[in-house]
Amino acid sequence: SAGDLGPARARYRATTPDKMPIAGRLEGTDDIYVCCGFGAHGFTTAPITGDLLAADIMGELCPIPASLAKRLSPQRFAKK
Repeated sequence: SAGDLGPARARYRATTPDKMPIAGRLEGTDDIYVCCGFGAHGFTTAPITGDLLAADIMGELCPIPASLAKRLSPQRFAKK
């Protein structure tokens, strides 16, 4: 019929309250890292976020400005 649209789907977009991805080591751990919350920006932010995470894991210099790395840190959502 004209009103039948067929099957419908709904999805949740994995994003954060500030719309910035989360990337880095969880505070208080030695080997738990997260990289998530890209929302609609995964294709544009995943490459540099991956570089950031790899450098963190390997103990290398941060490939992005410290101010940006801080904005991606999992600790920004820690309760104070």
